Amino acid sequence: MKSKKKQYLVFFIMIAGILSCNHNKKQDEFTAKSNSKIKKELDSLAGLQTEEAQKRLEQRLKQLSESSDESKVLLTFDYFYTLGKGEKADSLSVVMKEKFPNGISARFAAYQDIFSGEGPDKKYELYKSWKQKYPPENYDLENQDIYNSGLYFIIEEYAEAGDFSRIEELVNQLIDHPKIAITYFNIANLFYQSGQYDKALGYLQKTMDSSKKWIENKNISTSLKQTVHNIQNDTYLFYANILAKKENCEEAITYYQNYKDAVDYLDIQANLNYADCLETIGNNKKAFQQLDEIIKMHGEAYEENYDRFKRLFLETQGNQKDFKDYEKQLASQFQKQLEEELEKEMISEKAPNVTLVDFDGNEQQLADLKGKMLILDFWATWCHPCKASFPAMQNIKKRYENDENVKFLFINTMQNQSEAIVKKDVNDFLSKHNYQFDVYKDSKTKANSYPIADAFKVQAIPFKFIIDEKGFIRYKIKGYEGNLDSEEAKLIAMIKMVKQK
Repeated sequence: MKSKKKQYLVFFIMIAGILSCNHNKKQDEFTAKSNSKIKKELDSLAGLQTEEAQKRLEQRLKQLSESSDESKVLLTFDYFYTLGKGEKADSLSVVMKEKFPNGISARFAAYQDIFSGEGPDKKYELYKSWKQKYPPENYDLENQDIYNSGLYFIIEEYAEAGDFSRIEELVNQLIDHPKIAITYFNIANLFYQSGQYDKALGYLQKTMDSSKKWIENKNISTSLKQTVHNIQNDTYLFYANILAKKENCEEAITYYQNYKDAVDYLDIQANLNYADCLETIGNNKKAFQQLDEIIKMHGEAYEENYDRFKRLFLETQGNQKDFKDYEKQLASQFQKQLEEELEKEMISEKAPNVTLVDFDGNEQQLADLKGKMLILDFWATWCHPCKASFPAMQNIKKRYENDENVKFLFINTMQNQSEAIVKKDVNDFLSKHNYQFDVYKDSKTKANSYPIADAFKVQAIPFKFIIDEKGFIRYKIKGYEGNLDSEEAKLIAMIKMVKQK
């Protein structure tokens, strides 16, 4: 069943392939441009919601479906599905098999029958018969990858059955194709998953050799070449990780560096693994550089790797004073990154006007607080994440205690007990922890609803809102991530951003 799912992906890959390629390079380029022009024409007609345009679209599709060029018929087949006309597409599929008995569609229909075989041996026999009926040399390069895909699915089935003895035999039948590197890579993973690390390394070496050869080939398309580049990069990292697992860090670091040189993004785990190997061989200075890179780009990695980062800094960069100075630089950088992120998260929604009532019966209309920035915190005494975030809320509230234009409102909601019990639980909790919070009740109605929470569309707590002086919600903060320092820094930055606005 697992292989059956995978095979259907190949069909759409093949459609894309034939729509842009034919048996020689000049014809290939002409067909690609021709089909691209046709698709734009069809898209344009489909976009015009007029009776005349729809009539012309149907006529054009009928004309293309009768073409002697299979790529144009396949384009029509694909377009019918895009328009939700599955019956016409299925009907056209039958026509294609009859009209082009050795074409892509007929070949794929026969390919599907391979996977009806019970067990890998039977599938292999069916595969060989299929390959004999549809020889790969009858198709252009980009349409030959299906032979390797089909063979890999059978190899995978042998591996899942624990029979690795047949794999070499099947590997020898793979077609030399740009995407063979992907097949080698996947086979390496099968051996790796079974603990056969040396075999895995062997197939990864095949991947790298094949990638190098095809990247240097000037006769393959840009998209194919990019695919080969990508698998080459993944192979560097996979190869390095296996070498590290085998405690061969001296060799692994070369491939970690190859990976880093090749990719245009920062891979946190790759940097950490690279740092592990560098420390193993005693190159702590370069190990520090790997941590420094990820920490500068990802502030959350700082706390997770703090002890190691500090140790490596002191060993390779400077003393305690230098480290404190460096921490200040990082803090400033993290703050800037945070503000850039929060700028994108800011919203502007009119806050609902609700009546707030404290446990002593004092009422306060939210609209009456216009002109002040409000921080609303929806919580309950039974909510552990709510209470866990309160030390940060206490610190933030204290920070703004002399600012008359910033007000904190704690809305106790979703409590099922009687009001007297809730009042006692709330007061006991606040008193025990010395929290100086203005708490308002959101009592359950006879209709089993909580009016204030409902007005703000709060369905789960903790949930915080920051409302600006004009009465607009600027931030919604759902949940608590478990880090008090991060929570405090984020909320302070949000308040600062709203004040600036």
